[in-house]
Amino acid sequence: AGLQTRGEVSALGDALRTLLDSPRGRTATGIVVISDGSVNGGSPPTEEAALAAERGVPLYVYGTGITNPKDLAVREITGPRGVFQDEYIE
Repeated sequence: AGLQTRGEVSALGDALRTLLDSPRGRTATGIVVISDGSVNGGSPPTEEAALAAERGVPLYVYGTGITNPKDLAVREITGPRGVFQDEYIE
């Protein structure tokens, strides 16, 4: 059905904190972030990025965003929520 929004704010910092504190039994070996960099709520992503660095978790950031969003649309992102080191995914 497509991507649906669930709120009025983009809380990138809070999302990073949730991933860093996720009780999955193993420490994340990296986090991929796809963002236009717009943050209008939650904790500052710079604080959570510093926490990731302290924990040795690299952030792989793919910046998106343009002044006219008609030029780009992310329609679907598929894959598992998390992937462990040396794990093969399709």
